[in-house]
Amino acid sequence: MLLPAALPDELFFSRLIRYVTMSGDIPCQFVSRLVGNSRKSIHPCLTANLLRLSAFADESPDELIRRQTLAPLFFLYHPEHAGKLYSYLLDYDSALAIRESQMPSFGSGKTTCLKGCPLCAEDDIRRCGVAYWHRAHQILGIIACYAHGVLLHRTELNMRQRILPGLLPDFRTSVIDSSSTERRVAIFGSYLIDYYSHNTPHESMSTLYRCRLAQHLYITEGGYVRRHDVMAGFYPYAFNHREGVGSPLPASERDFRYFTELLLKQGSHHPFRHLLFASWLFEEPWQLLDKQTEQVDPPDSGTEHPSDTSKVKIARERECLVLLKRGESMAAISRQTGASRCYIKRLALLHQASISCKPRIVDVSLSNQIVLLARQGIHRSTLAEHFGLSTGTIESIISATPGLVSLRKELRHDAMYRHCIEQLRDFVNKHPLALISEVRAANYSEYYWLYRYDRQLLKRILPVPTRPVGRLKRCKNKLIKNNE
Repeated sequence: MLLPAALPDELFFSRLIRYVTMSGDIPCQFVSRLVGNSRKSIHPCLTANLLRLSAFADESPDELIRRQTLAPLFFLYHPEHAGKLYSYLLDYDSALAIRESQMPSFGSGKTTCLKGCPLCAEDDIRRCGVAYWHRAHQILGIIACYAHGVLLHRTELNMRQRILPGLLPDFRTSVIDSSSTERRVAIFGSYLIDYYSHNTPHESMSTLYRCRLAQHLYITEGGYVRRHDVMAGFYPYAFNHREGVGSPLPASERDFRYFTELLLKQGSHHPFRHLLFASWLFEEPWQLLDKQTEQVDPPDSGTEHPSDTSKVKIARERECLVLLKRGESMAAISRQTGASRCYIKRLALLHQASISCKPRIVDVSLSNQIVLLARQGIHRSTLAEHFGLSTGTIESIISATPGLVSLRKELRHDAMYRHCIEQLRDFVNKHPLALISEVRAANYSEYYWLYRYDRQLLKRILPVPTRPVGRLKRCKNKLIKNNE
């Protein structure tokens, strides 16, 4: 048994339907030969167990995943789940693949429908002799045809048995024109899934979004997004799109979460939200695809990006470094460049430039002495008093040294560990008859610090628990003593 050859932009699930239609096989028997169980359902868009199914298609499993399913879009929008999703599509059933694709998290886990264009069906019959299901039509949230600009017709599938003979697009259905936004989103989605069927994403979508927003001056110098300006342009564009099944739209002009969540890394969101926002932001698909080939750095908080606004920051940074090398004071540099003294001090420490400030000049040799003592865990106030500097200068030098902050945290943790052990042991040795509750009350902070970080050691330090004495027994003992 060999499946028919794939047609241009054909879904793998469509090939299974075409085989059943042409061969006349009973669907349940056909599914049993494919996956070994006639009761198993096959997902139309994320078909799993392709390592076994590839033997019937005479194609590699990787080619089936990337060119005949919707997996490339999920790899793009959920890169942290791409590895597991790929392995589940190879070996496991579709339930694990659907769960890993994050579709249930945005309410699309039970999507069992196929979408088709009547005009595409006509063209397919004229060109190939048979109508078939196009992969680009099945993208979640897409309701228009990318080629003809008409609305797609939905065909609901049976929950269990989905491979039925003759289940192919119908060219006799009515034709309804789509809006400009609907077709633009469909074109954008078709370009993306075709491109990423042959290429691997180099940058996350959140990075590309922030870079594009910075080019249009939607991001401030501090890395904050001008949400009102973005929504003023994006909402009218999104409002022109119909709210269909699986097509979530912004609730209002103040629904800033709709697009700000897409700017955060490691988030799972509906693919349609990405397509709608990206088609408005990039205008043409090739602009996004060209960005993928560039080495870009998003203007996130604390980072720089070579846009119009960040060029000013880069020029100011270079000017500050030139003045520092000349030996100018921080006050003079601040007056000339407009940068704050803290910014100039941190810039000098990062580039190992000397700082001219009262009462001392913090050069490289002095910074090395401070770092050497700071590695021994000496407190910053002690270092400031010893070198005649402010605690802020000491903190800037410590934070500018890679790995020093984490090292000092470990040293403080070890010091606290030793202090708690010594304090509790001294108290227990001085009060051998003390109860555990008395030890806890006298050393409250030390007791609970060790309780949090090393309960086993705390249990060994504390005295042996005594057996509680009841009230009646205490009274009886008291009467015996009184009689004596």
